[in-house]
Amino acid sequence: MPKRTGTSHALAAFVMLVGGTYLKDVLKLYVDAGDVATVVADAAGTVAAHPDVDATAESVTLVMTGLVVAALAFVWGYAYHRTVL
Repeated sequence: MPKRTGTSHALAAFVMLVGGTYLKDVLKLYVDAGDVATVVADAAGTVAAHPDVDATAESVTLVMTGLVVAALAFVWGYAYHRTVL
């Protein structure tokens, strides 16, 4: 997002609102949220089944989801600061 004026922030927010809708539709063609959730749950079950891991599959799923969100936020922040600042 631009950082100089309120008008540029408002315009950038509007563009992202409209662009996000189209991006969501395009991503739905290629990625199904249910498939992603199944992959994460299966991986969590595999990790939780390991004898050295003392955790339930649900807690491992929560941690793995948090790691995915953190990784995406890191990539977004890195890309933003490399291109904008």
